[in-house]
Amino acid sequence: KMFSNLIRRVGVVSTARRMSMRPSTPSMALRFNATTPNEPSAVNVEEFTLNDEVVKKHLEIAGRWRQFDEELQTYRDARQYEQILNMASRGLSLLAEVGPMNSPVQCETNLLMESAQAHFNLGQAEPALKQLQQARDSLKAAADCDAAKVAEIDEFIGHVLLLKGDAVAAEAQFREVLRWIDTDARKAMPMVAVAAVNQRRSVLAGVGLALKARADVDAATETAGDSRALYAQALDITIDALNLHIEANDVPAVKQSFATAVQCFVGVGDVAQALKTTQRYMSWCNRQKDYSGVVHGATMMKEVCASQKISPTPLEENKDLAEMVAIAEQGGPKEVEAEASVTPASGEAQPSQ
Repeated sequence: KMFSNLIRRVGVVSTARRMSMRPSTPSMALRFNATTPNEPSAVNVEEFTLNDEVVKKHLEIAGRWRQFDEELQTYRDARQYEQILNMASRGLSLLAEVGPMNSPVQCETNLLMESAQAHFNLGQAEPALKQLQQARDSLKAAADCDAAKVAEIDEFIGHVLLLKGDAVAAEAQFREVLRWIDTDARKAMPMVAVAAVNQRRSVLAGVGLALKARADVDAATETAGDSRALYAQALDITIDALNLHIEANDVPAVKQSFATAVQCFVGVGDVAQALKTTQRYMSWCNRQKDYSGVVHGATMMKEVCASQKISPTPLEENKDLAEMVAIAEQGGPKEVEAEASVTPASGEAQPSQ
Protein backbone atom coordinates (compact mmCIF):
# COMPACT_ATOMS: atom_id res chain seq x y z
CA LYS A 1 0.00 0.00 0.00
CA MET A 2 1.35 3.33 -1.06
CA PHE A 3 2.88 5.36 1.80
CA SER A 4 1.00 3.22 4.37
CA ASN A 5 3.43 4.07 7.16
CA LEU A 6 3.62 7.73 6.30
CA ILE A 7 3.39 9.53 9.62
CA ARG A 8 4.34 8.13 12.95
CA ARG A 9 3.51 10.45 15.80
CA VAL A 10 6.70 10.49 17.79
CA GLY A 11 7.10 12.63 20.86
CA VAL A 12 10.32 14.55 21.25
CA VAL A 13 10.88 14.82 24.98
CA SER A 14 10.99 11.18 25.96
CA THR A 15 12.76 8.10 24.70
CA ALA A 16 9.57 6.10 25.18
CA ARG A 17 7.72 8.32 22.72
CA ARG A 18 10.54 7.98 20.19
CA MET A 19 10.26 4.21 20.48
CA SER A 20 6.52 4.21 19.88
CA MET A 21 6.43 5.16 16.22
CA ARG A 22 3.23 4.06 14.61
CA PRO A 23 1.13 4.89 11.60
CA SER A 24 -1.28 7.71 12.18
CA THR A 25 -2.67 8.31 8.71
CA PRO A 26 -5.09 5.96 6.99
CA SER A 27 -3.44 3.42 4.74
CA MET A 28 -3.40 4.68 1.18
CA ALA A 29 -3.81 2.21 -1.65
CA LEU A 30 -2.03 2.77 -4.95
CA ARG A 31 -4.95 4.48 -6.66
CA PHE A 32 -4.75 7.19 -9.29
CA ASN A 33 -6.60 10.37 -10.13
CA ALA A 34 -9.03 10.48 -13.00
CA THR A 35 -7.74 11.13 -16.49
CA THR A 36 -7.76 14.79 -17.47
CA PRO A 37 -9.78 15.98 -20.47
CA ASN A 38 -6.53 16.75 -22.35
CA GLU A 39 -5.18 13.23 -21.88
CA PRO A 40 -6.25 10.32 -24.11
CA SER A 41 -8.70 8.01 -22.39
CA ALA A 42 -7.86 4.36 -21.79
CA VAL A 43 -11.31 3.49 -23.16
CA ASN A 44 -12.56 4.21 -26.66
CA VAL A 45 -16.14 5.05 -25.77
CA GLU A 46 -17.45 4.98 -29.32
CA GLU A 47 -16.15 1.49 -30.10
CA PHE A 48 -16.13 0.13 -26.51
CA THR A 49 -12.51 -0.94 -26.86
CA LEU A 50 -9.36 -0.26 -24.87
CA ASN A 51 -6.72 2.14 -26.08
CA ASP A 52 -3.77 -0.21 -25.84
CA GLU A 53 -1.15 2.53 -25.88
CA VAL A 54 -2.79 4.45 -23.03
CA VAL A 55 -3.34 1.28 -21.00
CA LYS A 56 0.29 0.27 -21.51
CA LYS A 57 1.43 3.71 -20.37
CA HIS A 58 -0.74 3.61 -17.23
CA LEU A 59 0.47 0.11 -16.32
CA GLU A 60 4.09 1.16 -16.77
CA ILE A 61 3.65 4.20 -14.52
CA ALA A 62 1.79 2.16 -11.90
CA GLY A 63 4.65 -0.35 -11.94
CA ARG A 64 7.17 2.42 -11.33
CA TRP A 65 5.19 3.69 -8.35
CA ARG A 66 4.88 0.18 -6.91
CA GLN A 67 8.59 -0.40 -7.27
CA PHE A 68 9.21 2.97 -5.64
CA ASP A 69 6.98 2.10 -2.68
CA GLU A 70 8.60 -1.31 -2.16
CA GLU A 71 12.06 0.26 -2.08
CA LEU A 72 10.84 3.01 0.25
CA GLN A 73 9.34 0.42 2.62
CA THR A 74 12.66 -1.42 2.74
CA TYR A 75 14.38 1.72 3.98
CA ARG A 76 11.57 2.37 6.47
CA ASP A 77 11.94 -1.11 7.93
CA ALA A 78 15.70 -0.59 8.26
CA ARG A 79 15.20 2.93 9.66
CA GLN A 80 17.63 4.32 7.10
CA TYR A 81 16.39 7.87 7.26
CA GLU A 82 18.97 9.40 4.92
CA GLN A 83 17.91 6.92 2.25
CA ILE A 84 14.26 7.80 2.92
CA LEU A 85 15.09 11.45 2.26
CA ASN A 86 16.65 10.46 -1.04
CA MET A 87 13.60 8.38 -1.91
CA ALA A 88 11.25 11.27 -1.13
CA SER A 89 13.26 13.47 -3.49
CA ARG A 90 13.10 10.79 -6.17
CA GLY A 91 9.37 10.48 -5.64
CA LEU A 92 8.86 14.20 -6.17
CA SER A 93 10.89 13.97 -9.38
CA LEU A 94 8.75 11.06 -10.57
CA LEU A 95 5.63 13.05 -9.73
CA ALA A 96 6.89 15.98 -11.80
CA GLU A 97 7.65 13.63 -14.68
CA VAL A 98 4.36 11.71 -14.89
CA GLY A 99 2.06 14.37 -13.46
CA PRO A 100 -0.39 14.31 -10.55
CA MET A 101 -3.11 12.62 -12.61
CA ASN A 102 -0.86 9.59 -13.09
CA SER A 103 0.25 9.48 -9.47
CA PRO A 104 -1.25 8.31 -6.16
CA VAL A 105 -3.81 10.60 -4.57
CA GLN A 106 -2.26 13.43 -2.49
CA CYS A 107 1.14 12.27 -3.71
CA GLU A 108 3.02 15.53 -3.15
CA THR A 109 1.63 15.93 0.36
CA ASN A 110 2.52 12.37 1.28
CA LEU A 111 6.06 12.61 -0.06
CA LEU A 112 6.67 15.85 1.83
CA MET A 113 5.34 14.28 5.02
CA GLU A 114 7.55 11.25 4.47
CA SER A 115 10.53 13.57 4.18
CA ALA A 116 9.46 15.48 7.30
CA GLN A 117 9.25 12.24 9.28
CA ALA A 118 12.77 11.26 8.25
CA HIS A 119 14.15 14.68 9.23
CA PHE A 120 12.28 14.42 12.54
CA ASN A 121 13.74 10.99 13.29
CA LEU A 122 17.20 12.42 12.57
CA GLY A 123 16.53 15.21 15.08
CA GLN A 124 16.44 17.87 12.35
CA ALA A 125 13.64 20.18 13.43
CA GLU A 126 14.00 23.05 10.94
CA PRO A 127 13.89 20.99 7.72
CA ALA A 128 11.10 18.84 9.17
CA LEU A 129 9.05 21.95 9.92
CA LYS A 130 9.68 23.32 6.42
CA GLN A 131 8.52 20.07 4.80
CA LEU A 132 5.38 19.94 6.95
CA GLN A 133 4.45 23.50 6.10
CA GLN A 134 4.86 22.72 2.41
CA ALA A 135 2.76 19.56 2.81
CA ARG A 136 0.05 21.57 4.55
CA ASP A 137 0.06 24.20 1.79
CA SER A 138 -0.16 21.49 -0.87
CA LEU A 139 -3.08 19.87 0.90
CA LYS A 140 -4.94 23.14 1.51
CA ALA A 141 -4.60 24.04 -2.19
CA ALA A 142 -6.63 21.00 -3.21
CA ALA A 143 -10.26 21.55 -4.14
CA ASP A 144 -11.35 18.75 -1.80
CA CYS A 145 -9.03 19.51 1.11
CA ASP A 146 -8.77 16.62 3.59
CA ALA A 147 -9.44 18.38 6.91
CA ALA A 148 -8.52 15.33 8.99
CA LYS A 149 -5.12 15.09 7.33
CA VAL A 150 -4.52 18.81 7.84
CA ALA A 151 -5.16 18.22 11.55
CA GLU A 152 -2.62 15.39 11.58
CA ILE A 153 -0.02 17.63 9.97
CA ASP A 154 -0.79 20.33 12.53
CA GLU A 155 -0.35 17.82 15.34
CA PHE A 156 2.95 16.67 13.85
CA ILE A 157 4.08 20.31 13.71
CA GLY A 158 3.47 20.45 17.48
CA HIS A 159 5.96 17.62 18.01
CA VAL A 160 8.49 19.31 15.75
CA LEU A 161 8.16 22.49 17.81
CA LEU A 162 8.91 20.40 20.90
CA LEU A 163 11.98 19.06 19.14
CA LYS A 164 13.05 22.67 18.53
CA GLY A 165 12.67 23.33 22.25
CA ASP A 166 9.74 25.73 21.85
CA ALA A 167 7.33 24.15 24.32
CA VAL A 168 5.09 27.24 24.51
CA ALA A 169 4.49 27.27 20.76
CA ALA A 170 4.04 23.49 20.79
CA GLU A 171 1.36 23.72 23.47
CA ALA A 172 -0.47 26.40 21.51
CA GLN A 173 -0.28 24.24 18.38
CA PHE A 174 -1.71 21.18 20.13
CA ARG A 175 -4.46 23.21 21.77
CA GLU A 176 -5.48 24.66 18.41
CA VAL A 177 -5.82 21.14 17.00
CA LEU A 178 -7.81 20.18 20.09
CA ARG A 179 -10.10 23.18 19.56
CA TRP A 180 -10.75 22.03 15.97
CA ILE A 181 -11.53 18.51 17.17
CA ASP A 182 -13.97 19.72 19.82
CA THR A 183 -15.74 22.32 17.65
CA ASP A 184 -15.36 22.42 13.86
CA ALA A 185 -14.80 18.68 13.38
CA ARG A 186 -18.17 17.93 14.95
CA LYS A 187 -19.85 19.70 12.03
CA ALA A 188 -17.75 17.99 9.37
CA MET A 189 -18.48 14.91 7.27
CA PRO A 190 -18.87 11.68 9.31
CA MET A 191 -15.50 10.24 8.27
CA VAL A 192 -13.72 13.45 9.30
CA ALA A 193 -15.62 13.57 12.59
CA VAL A 194 -14.70 9.97 13.41
CA ALA A 195 -11.03 10.58 12.56
CA ALA A 196 -11.06 13.63 14.84
CA VAL A 197 -12.47 11.63 17.75
CA ASN A 198 -9.75 9.02 17.29
CA GLN A 199 -7.09 11.72 17.10
CA ARG A 200 -8.17 13.45 20.28
CA ARG A 201 -6.31 11.16 22.67
CA SER A 202 -2.98 11.62 20.89
CA VAL A 203 -3.43 15.41 20.84
CA LEU A 204 -4.17 15.37 24.57
CA ALA A 205 -0.94 13.45 25.07
CA GLY A 206 0.83 16.12 23.03
CA VAL A 207 -0.53 18.88 25.27
CA GLY A 208 0.74 16.90 28.27
CA LEU A 209 4.20 16.57 26.73
CA ALA A 210 4.32 20.30 26.00
CA LEU A 211 3.28 21.24 29.53
CA LYS A 212 5.85 18.86 30.98
CA ALA A 213 8.54 20.35 28.74
CA ARG A 214 7.59 23.82 29.99
CA ALA A 215 7.75 22.56 33.57
CA ASP A 216 11.19 21.03 32.97
CA VAL A 217 12.46 24.44 31.82
CA ASP A 218 10.90 26.25 34.77
CA ALA A 219 12.28 23.69 37.22
CA ALA A 220 15.77 24.56 36.02
CA THR A 221 15.32 28.34 35.87
CA GLU A 222 12.40 29.45 38.03
CA THR A 223 10.87 28.72 41.42
CA ALA A 224 9.77 25.20 42.31
CA GLY A 225 6.20 26.41 42.78
CA ASP A 226 5.90 27.53 39.15
CA SER A 227 7.18 24.25 37.79
CA ARG A 228 4.98 22.21 40.12
CA ALA A 229 1.87 23.95 38.85
CA LEU A 230 2.83 23.08 35.27
CA TYR A 231 3.70 19.50 36.22
CA ALA A 232 0.27 19.20 37.86
CA GLN A 233 -1.47 20.45 34.71
CA ALA A 234 0.59 18.08 32.57
CA LEU A 235 -0.27 15.22 34.90
CA ASP A 236 -4.03 15.81 34.73
CA ILE A 237 -4.05 15.90 30.92
CA THR A 238 -1.66 12.96 30.60
CA ILE A 239 -3.86 10.79 32.83
CA ASP A 240 -6.87 11.68 30.67
CA ALA A 241 -4.91 10.62 27.59
CA LEU A 242 -3.65 7.49 29.34
CA ASN A 243 -7.18 6.32 30.12
CA LEU A 244 -8.20 6.83 26.49
CA HIS A 245 -5.10 4.96 25.29
CA ILE A 246 -5.88 2.03 27.60
CA GLU A 247 -9.47 1.96 26.36
CA ALA A 248 -8.18 1.83 22.77
CA ASN A 249 -5.54 -0.76 23.74
CA ASP A 250 -2.88 1.38 22.08
CA VAL A 251 0.16 -0.22 23.70
CA PRO A 252 2.90 2.23 22.55
CA ALA A 253 0.78 5.24 23.51
CA VAL A 254 -0.07 3.73 26.91
CA LYS A 255 3.62 3.19 27.61
CA GLN A 256 4.51 6.73 26.64
CA SER A 257 1.78 8.25 28.81
CA PHE A 258 2.73 6.08 31.79
CA ALA A 259 6.33 7.30 31.48
CA THR A 260 5.21 10.94 31.27
CA ALA A 261 2.94 10.50 34.30
CA VAL A 262 5.80 9.07 36.37
CA GLN A 263 7.98 12.07 35.55
CA CYS A 264 5.16 14.47 36.40
CA PHE A 265 4.53 12.80 39.77
CA VAL A 266 8.20 13.31 40.59
CA GLY A 267 7.87 16.91 39.41
CA VAL A 268 5.00 17.66 41.80
CA GLY A 269 6.91 16.00 44.64
CA ASP A 270 4.72 12.90 45.00
CA VAL A 271 7.49 10.30 44.82
CA ALA A 272 5.39 7.58 46.44
CA GLN A 273 2.79 7.90 43.68
CA ALA A 274 5.53 7.95 41.07
CA LEU A 275 6.79 4.58 42.33
CA LYS A 276 3.26 3.16 42.44
CA THR A 277 2.75 4.33 38.86
CA THR A 278 5.94 2.63 37.66
CA GLN A 279 4.73 -0.57 39.32
CA ARG A 280 1.34 -0.25 37.58
CA TYR A 281 3.18 0.36 34.32
CA MET A 282 5.26 -2.79 34.79
CA SER A 283 2.21 -4.87 35.68
CA TRP A 284 0.27 -3.55 32.69
CA CYS A 285 3.15 -4.34 30.32
CA ASN A 286 3.49 -7.80 31.85
CA ARG A 287 -0.19 -8.51 31.16
CA GLN A 288 0.39 -7.41 27.58
CA LYS A 289 3.45 -9.69 27.42
CA ASP A 290 5.47 -6.60 26.59
CA TYR A 291 8.58 -7.61 28.48
CA SER A 292 10.71 -4.73 27.20
CA GLY A 293 8.13 -2.45 28.82
CA VAL A 294 8.54 -4.29 32.13
CA VAL A 295 12.29 -3.77 31.96
CA HIS A 296 11.79 -0.12 31.03
CA GLY A 297 9.49 0.33 34.04
CA ALA A 298 12.08 -1.25 36.32
CA THR A 299 14.70 1.15 34.96
CA MET A 300 12.43 4.12 35.64
CA MET A 301 11.80 2.86 39.17
CA LYS A 302 15.53 2.56 39.81
CA GLU A 303 16.13 6.07 38.44
CA VAL A 304 13.42 7.55 40.67
CA CYS A 305 14.83 5.79 43.72
CA ALA A 306 18.37 6.89 42.89
CA SER A 307 17.35 10.53 42.39
CA GLN A 308 15.38 10.56 45.64
CA LYS A 309 17.94 8.46 47.57
CA ILE A 310 15.35 5.77 48.40
CA SER A 311 16.72 2.56 49.87
CA PRO A 312 15.73 -0.23 49.89
CA THR A 313 13.89 0.06 46.58
CA PRO A 314 10.52 -1.60 45.87
CA LEU A 315 12.40 -4.06 43.65
CA GLU A 316 14.47 -5.08 46.65
CA GLU A 317 11.48 -5.31 48.99
CA ASN A 318 8.91 -6.93 46.72
CA LYS A 319 9.98 -10.44 45.71
CA ASP A 320 7.09 -10.90 43.27
CA LEU A 321 8.01 -7.67 41.51
CA ALA A 322 11.67 -8.62 41.37
CA GLU A 323 10.77 -12.03 39.94
CA MET A 324 8.56 -10.43 37.27
CA VAL A 325 11.46 -8.20 36.21
CA ALA A 326 13.92 -11.10 36.18
CA ILE A 327 11.62 -13.09 33.88
CA ALA A 328 11.13 -10.04 31.64
CA GLU A 329 14.89 -9.56 31.35
CA GLN A 330 15.08 -13.09 29.96
CA GLY A 331 12.49 -12.23 27.33
CA GLY A 332 9.53 -13.72 29.17
CA PRO A 333 8.71 -17.06 30.74
CA LYS A 334 10.43 -20.00 29.12
CA GLU A 335 8.26 -22.71 27.71
CA VAL A 336 8.77 -25.90 29.66
CA GLU A 337 8.26 -28.99 27.60
CA ALA A 338 6.87 -31.49 30.03
CA GLU A 339 7.37 -35.08 29.05
CA ALA A 340 3.99 -36.60 28.42
CA SER A 341 3.40 -39.70 30.45
CA VAL A 342 0.84 -41.80 28.60
CA THR A 343 -0.76 -44.61 30.46
CA PRO A 344 -2.14 -47.23 28.07
CA ALA A 345 -5.79 -48.05 28.48
CA SER A 346 -6.76 -51.37 29.94
CA GLY A 347 -6.40 -54.20 27.44
CA GLU A 348 -4.04 -52.27 25.11
CA ALA A 349 -0.70 -53.78 24.23
CA GLN A 350 2.23 -52.47 26.28
CA PRO A 351 5.31 -51.20 24.40
CA SER A 352 8.17 -53.65 24.50
CA GLN A 353 11.08 -52.73 26.72
